[in-house]
Amino acid sequence: MQKMEGSKMSKNVSAETKVATKFETFGSRLMIKRHTVEDAEEKTNGGIIIPKSSQDTPNTAVVYAVGPEVKHVEIDDVIVVGLYTGTDVVVGGESFTIIDADDALGRYR
Repeated sequence: MQKMEGSKMSKNVSAETKVATKFETFGSRLMIKRHTVEDAEEKTNGGIIIPKSSQDTPNTAVVYAVGPEVKHVEIDDVIVVGLYTGTDVVVGGESFTIIDADDALGRYR
């Protein structure tokens, strides 16, 4: 597992993870990457096309970094978060969101 001083980093060796290793979370914070609505327009069974702008925003995310005080969430967990929770940051050209661990509503097992 890759480690940084004070926070733990994802062991996945993706481009996003390499970017994420440049950022350290403090205290009880998590660095997450929200799941996005697929680029394709959705089509209903009746043939109605729903544009991307009208689709619901997903409220799940993958955890990329965990602060040293976080005990109940692990790296690479898929968590549920509020739609307007956190602060968006750009690290190395990639978009992430920093949230307090208490704002994680749950996780998938």
